[in-house]
Amino acid sequence: MARLHEAGIDSIFHSYAFFIDKQSKYVTPVPDVRLDAFRAFTLAESVGPDADTLPVEESTAGLSTITGFFEHNSVVLHLGDELVTFGAVSQQPPWRFTGVRRGAFGTRPAAHPQGARARHLKECFGLFVPDVESSLFEEIAANHAEIVNRCGFDGLYLDAIDGSSILRGADECWYWADKFVFEIQKRLKKPVGMEMSAMWHHFWQYRTRWQAWDYPQRGHRRFIDLHAGAVNGGLLLPLHLGWWNFQSFNPPQIEPTYPEVIEYLGAKLVGWDAGISLAGAINRDQLRTVPLFRRTVDILRACEELRHSGACDERVKAELRRPGQEFALVMDAGGKPRFRRSRSHAHIAAPDAPWSIEWQDSNPFDAQPATLRIEALMSAAPYDDPRARVIADLAGFEAPLWKASTAQGVACALTDTNLIDGTPIVTLTATNGGAVPRNAAWARFERRFDPPLNLETLQALGLWIEGDAQGELVAVRLESPRHMAFGAVADRYVTVDFTGRRTLTLVETESSRWSDFQWNDGKHAYNVYRETVNFAAIESVSVWLQNLPPGQEVRCRLGPIKALPMLPGALGNPTLTVNGVRCTFPADLSPGSWLEFDGTGDARLYASKGEPIGQVTPQGQPLALRPGLNTFGFSCAPASSPPPRARVTIFSRGETL
Repeated sequence: MARLHEAGIDSIFHSYAFFIDKQSKYVTPVPDVRLDAFRAFTLAESVGPDADTLPVEESTAGLSTITGFFEHNSVVLHLGDELVTFGAVSQQPPWRFTGVRRGAFGTRPAAHPQGARARHLKECFGLFVPDVESSLFEEIAANHAEIVNRCGFDGLYLDAIDGSSILRGADECWYWADKFVFEIQKRLKKPVGMEMSAMWHHFWQYRTRWQAWDYPQRGHRRFIDLHAGAVNGGLLLPLHLGWWNFQSFNPPQIEPTYPEVIEYLGAKLVGWDAGISLAGAINRDQLRTVPLFRRTVDILRACEELRHSGACDERVKAELRRPGQEFALVMDAGGKPRFRRSRSHAHIAAPDAPWSIEWQDSNPFDAQPATLRIEALMSAAPYDDPRARVIADLAGFEAPLWKASTAQGVACALTDTNLIDGTPIVTLTATNGGAVPRNAAWARFERRFDPPLNLETLQALGLWIEGDAQGELVAVRLESPRHMAFGAVADRYVTVDFTGRRTLTLVETESSRWSDFQWNDGKHAYNVYRETVNFAAIESVSVWLQNLPPGQEVRCRLGPIKALPMLPGALGNPTLTVNGVRCTFPADLSPGSWLEFDGTGDARLYASKGEPIGQVTPQGQPLALRPGLNTFGFSCAPASSPPPRARVTIFSRGETL
């Protein structure tokens, strides 16, 4: 620790509060009797050390073997000096635990007499907890203080204290969390910084930071603004934008953290004068094997050096912290980092979706060479592929299978079910009576599956829509059981700004656009931006009409929604047209790889982890952005199935601050 201090680095002891690891001395080789339990059972007969069934006198009805990170449940029983796990529980007499595995977690199997107590241990986050009314609770607090005192830590982060309801229920969680903090504080030899993963009134005086959210895995920039808005809540504490991690290509739920994401993060850190903590993706091996991480870490380092230098005055900081405002990190003539106003716009283009290959976007700055990135994305099998699986067919709507609900003042109906080309089609009509804003006007149809669907090999979606061009949103949402996915959603959206029939392929899940609407779905930022569904266990699918215009009837026709295999599509010779000027990049890109072009010289090619794989010379005329509206077009070399898909991101730059 002295070496860290000599280098000007403070250290923080990060623990999981009062939670107890299953390999700790309190668990193995002899479990501590002070471990807390939900309840105790009485053995109905004696059992030997090899018994795989434990008969008990008390009812086991209602007990479950469902466990998960946030689940308050375990499959662990404590008998004498032994721990056992069970695989099933009887829901009717005779009461028994079955599928029992003996000597769990390094304990020793033993015989147990009739009348012995079998305690069902409490568990949350995959960890045990102490009985708060035993000496173990204070002992663990004392252990924290001893480590901080002996090692000379400068701070203490009590992660997982948000799980305090496992101790004595939700009504008392504030008390026991406060007590744990107090028990540590009264044993510390010197004041240290302290942060926790929850906030209760009674330990506010010990806090030195608040709201260190976990990192997003998609919609990074929108999440950063949501976090900054929440953490700047008036507590007058130094700001901290939480944990941060880095991602590379991993569709359909993960979005790479490209340089502009880290520039955005860095600008907000400087603007708010906020710190950040890096999570597990950044280590020596990762920086060596994932060059994209090395590149983005260097950007973050430069931003932090700029923040600590104090070179940005309050006027500049006020600009940097504006939500939605992008900045590029540049070097001035003296080699010092500065921020330059920037704008990026990403568009997904696919040759087999002709409506997607031409689009418009505005450049708010002066005329300049077009700077761009073209990414090769995953494709999907066609809608009529024999592997496709129908997961939602509103033409077969039945009340026992489907549940319908609407926002206040919204009326919705399913009508005119018929066949088109042999495919069942349903017409959805909906009217927003004006009781809620347009972005909160929705209708929802949900179906649940028991057992859950296994879509592990079918992660893309295909659907058929005939639109009315009124701008409503058709959303398809997949969810997994909460104990597996922590409430995550996998949404795909289609804006119905067209008329006529379209067959659409949707691969990547949505992220930031969720925050444009009010869903009344009980979800929060983590469910949308951080967590991921388990495609091997899809518990429900819901179809929404959202963003309904007030006082008008929307009417769109919808065919069966299918789950499709994701497939790699080769992207050959991508060609971009800007305001009628055409330029081709002679390269073959596989999914996850990309090219970058700064408007001059050669374009640089990168593999899926950011490995440089070469350069190509553009063929055609120079591409330029004019002020205001620009028109873009995309094409590529003809390809065999599956059709390629590309994400084209256009960057423009403004003044330097």
